[in-house]
Amino acid sequence: KMGADLRRRAPHQPLARLGKKVVPRMVPILVEDSHLLIVDKPAGLLAQASRPGEDSLCARVRSYLSRHGNGEAAPFVGLVHRLDRDVTGACVLAKTPGAARWLSARIARREVHKYYVCVVRQWHLGRDMQILRNTLDVDETGMAHEVVADRAAGREASLRCWPLCVGPS
Repeated sequence: KMGADLRRRAPHQPLARLGKKVVPRMVPILVEDSHLLIVDKPAGLLAQASRPGEDSLCARVRSYLSRHGNGEAAPFVGLVHRLDRDVTGACVLAKTPGAARWLSARIARREVHKYYVCVVRQWHLGRDMQILRNTLDVDETGMAHEVVADRAAGREASLRCWPLCVGPS
């Protein structure tokens, strides 16, 4: 019978519910001082857990700080910006509430510039720069979605893109 050898998988359950103590592997640290950490978030890892016990960048940093920090069982970890699950890159986390407020204020005033490098297929050749514009709205679960531009709650999001090199697609 086709597929008879496939095993049925149990629904996802956080390891803590299964009674297992797991120390998540820490992500590479790029910069660390007494106020902040800048880490290299891998693709596939949530920046912030959506359920208790779920693996995330914040959970891994909290675990690292509880083992290597000042001995707090639940040290402060302030995620001041996010990267999507499928995105890899540098992510800044505050180690104190004061640092989180300071960094968040700089981001809100657009004093911090974020740069993204990605591979794009089917770039419109002949253009030096393109601006991608969308109108986004956040739903009740906290997820951002593209919406019609004249929707009152939506906010414009724009991304300026420059080609770094051109190769075969």
